[in-house]
Amino acid sequence: MSAVIKTIEKQLNKINHEIEHEEQSRQYTLDELKWNESRLKSLKEQRDELTTFLAENDPPRPEQ
Repeated sequence: MSAVIKTIEKQLNKINHEIEHEEQSRQYTLDELKWNESRLKSLKEQRDELTTFLAENDPPRPEQ
């Protein structure tokens, strides 16, 4: 019976390690997603500011 318990304990430790790894990986992915969302928001704001500036300060050009 002792061998069975040791085998189960090893399997349990392996599973716990895999769970920990997956949780860390998930957290990394969530952190990366937050950073990407922030960067995307910033880029869109910059685009909007530049587009507005051009619309207000660049006279329309006749098409050729």
